Amino acid sequence: MHRLRSNASVVPFTPPPPTRLLVAHVLLVATAYAGAAWAGFRLLSVPGSSAIIWPGAGLLVGALLLLPRRAWAPTLAAAWAGTAGLQVWLGVPPAVATPLAAIGVAETVVTASLLWRWRPSVTQFSTMGDMFALASIGTVVTAVAGALGALLVSTTGVSTETAQHVWTVWASGHAVGLILFAPLCLTWNRQRVPQFTPVRATRITEGVLAFGLLLVVTSLVFFNGVGGVEAPLLLSLPYEVLPFAILIAVRFGVRGAVFGMVLMALVAVAGTAAGGGAFRLTHPALGDRVIVTQWFTATLTLVSVLLALAMEQARWQEFQTRLLNEALAEANGVLVHEIGERERAALSLRMLLDATPEGIVVVDHEGLVVEVNSALEWMFGYTRGQLLGQPSDMLVAEPDRDMVQAYRVRYVAAPEEMLTRGPGPDLQALRSDGKTFPAQVGLSPYRLGDELRIIATVRDVTEQRAAEGRMETSLREKEVLLREVHHRVKNNMAVMSSLFYLQQRYAKDPDTIRVFRESESRVRSMAMVHEVLYRSSDLSAVDFSRYLESLVEHLANVYRGTLPGLRLELDLEPIRLSIEQAVPCGLLLNEVLTNAFKHAFVDGAPPVLHVLARARNGEVRIEVIDNGVGIPDDHAPDRTQTLGLRLMQALTEQLEGTILTARQARGTRTTLTFPLIVGTSVGTPMPDVATAS
Repeated sequence: MHRLRSNASVVPFTPPPPTRLLVAHVLLVATAYAGAAWAGFRLLSVPGSSAIIWPGAGLLVGALLLLPRRAWAPTLAAAWAGTAGLQVWLGVPPAVATPLAAIGVAETVVTASLLWRWRPSVTQFSTMGDMFALASIGTVVTAVAGALGALLVSTTGVSTETAQHVWTVWASGHAVGLILFAPLCLTWNRQRVPQFTPVRATRITEGVLAFGLLLVVTSLVFFNGVGGVEAPLLLSLPYEVLPFAILIAVRFGVRGAVFGMVLMALVAVAGTAAGGGAFRLTHPALGDRVIVTQWFTATLTLVSVLLALAMEQARWQEFQTRLLNEALAEANGVLVHEIGERERAALSLRMLLDATPEGIVVVDHEGLVVEVNSALEWMFGYTRGQLLGQPSDMLVAEPDRDMVQAYRVRYVAAPEEMLTRGPGPDLQALRSDGKTFPAQVGLSPYRLGDELRIIATVRDVTEQRAAEGRMETSLREKEVLLREVHHRVKNNMAVMSSLFYLQQRYAKDPDTIRVFRESESRVRSMAMVHEVLYRSSDLSAVDFSRYLESLVEHLANVYRGTLPGLRLELDLEPIRLSIEQAVPCGLLLNEVLTNAFKHAFVDGAPPVLHVLARARNGEVRIEVIDNGVGIPDDHAPDRTQTLGLRLMQALTEQLEGTILTARQARGTRTTLTFPLIVGTSVGTPMPDVATAS
């Protein structure tokens, strides 16, 4: 891509050149100005007159516009010194040469300053306005400077006619020099129109022929009658040069036009100064031909350069249009590609939606349907065309429509809060035939630009709800059967307990009575587990805290006759155990409590029994603490072979727990711990309960 340069009237910032480079520029400009001044005096003038063309005016104005301001003073000083010295060398009195040189230098300063202030874009020399500004400002300033020069010459005693001729030639010559040579400087600072195709050899040949023909025709026109040059009648008119000037302007741009007009002007002035016959028929006097030649070259230069500028502006516009067309074509290609990608993405999304077994409907913030998949069409009995643009409420049964509308309003207001994660709410959906079915709906929000849309997944849960109903009925039946089982087990154990009780009444031996009583207590403890389960709303676990409270109360009632003043202290947190843990744990605690009631309180002190139950970090801890006489010092449970102790050891192993019996300062502490299978609510930390006194 070519980089376009702005043609706006803003001079771009350029960093100042180094001092050495600046000095070199000043010296180069001073040398060029001196050479141009010498050429103006010696080559481009006629005897008894000022220079026909003053190249120094254009060169110095162009140089000042291109140089930084800090280089103006030395450049102007060098130009003034060179011009004054040259005039003195050519025979002009110093008293006249010095102020004449000053007027010429001041002329260029004023012209450059006015252009810099009013037309800063002239340094780029890219529009016809730049050329008009240069020609108009230069003509006015050179006219004023010429008047000052003529006034100065008149003080030397020359005639008024001579002074007027000096003003005319000065003003015209300096204006022509400005119009010709200032663009010659400025065009080398301007950007060329980028070429899409390389310069071919034919174009170079065309340039050589065009400039060569221009020089030949100009020489024939303006040197006609000089020496042996005799031009044909058709080539004796100066405007025969015009076609070649136009050709060069059109084909070779501003640089070519300026360069060609400089060559044409030099040849024309040289021929006129040599007495050529371009305007001899209309202006026989040499002085008149000089002035006409000046304005002819100025006019032709203006026409050629303005035409070249217009053509280059057209080329710039063509270039920019071509770049714009390329950019538009590229953007169009990208757009076509994106549209294709979006169409493919939309097709893929459509295929994905249709492949989804669940019904999917997309609605906007007003509840209108914008997309459905084939599963939803089949589910509700509508076609896609029948649903698009319709309110989504048509898919909901009448009793649930108000709920759906209120839910959608809340969803639009706060979509993230109403986002359903997992199964959504159930509602009654309405098919096209008027039949309803239970549907489960999940909602997800997304934004299309600034518009909120809702994706609703709809699942027909008719079979699922029917299966759940059948399962619930089956569970209720099984629950009834299980309660009946627990009830019958409890009744059977109650019968066994009663039999043990009756049997002990007929026994006479104390050991036999003790065995029957212990067996009755053990059976009773197991029956109580089934009693708690039978009365519980949850048959999967036993409310063991409630069971333990009932067990302690039952045993306390059994032994309260032998333990007057017995006080129970129960600190039980809610604990739920599976029946697999509740039965052995109940039997084990029955043994611990029975031992406490039977053997602990034999010293006559007021009996106190403290029972504590906690569940922490997946472990159950139950403590039974009495204030009795305590276990003997030589007590060793592993060496004791009583049925109760062996039963406690076996039940502890079944629970995969540990049981520890320890003597305290007053009484005994028995601690049972085992892993929890069914959880408990979290209570306060387990305190270290001391033996009650």
